[in-house]
Amino acid sequence: MAYWTVQDISNSDWIRWSDEGNELLVLSMAKLIKVCGSTAKKPESFMKNFSDYGFKLLSDGRCKEPQEDGRYWIRLKHEFFKKDQFDIINMVKRHSPKKRVSAVSSI
Repeated sequence: MAYWTVQDISNSDWIRWSDEGNELLVLSMAKLIKVCGSTAKKPESFMKNFSDYGFKLLSDGRCKEPQEDGRYWIRLKHEFFKKDQFDIINMVKRHSPKKRVSAVSSI
């Protein structure tokens, strides 16, 4: 859903590609949560979902230097989430949680 939302240029006031097309820039996380139909109550929970799928948070919108348009965008990156490369999006996969091995003592 996020891919088609960022591809739609009518949304570029709040979500867009970086100039290089390899980063997702989000100004309104609340709008993205709504568009994606997420049940996340907090933006932090929604951001964790991006992390679970291997996205790297490059900037959380609180950076000291604004983007070229003067606004503070949230910047996310994934090696398989790129502008005009829908054919590789199926490589974006949820990371399974690491299994914990507990020490069991025998008596």
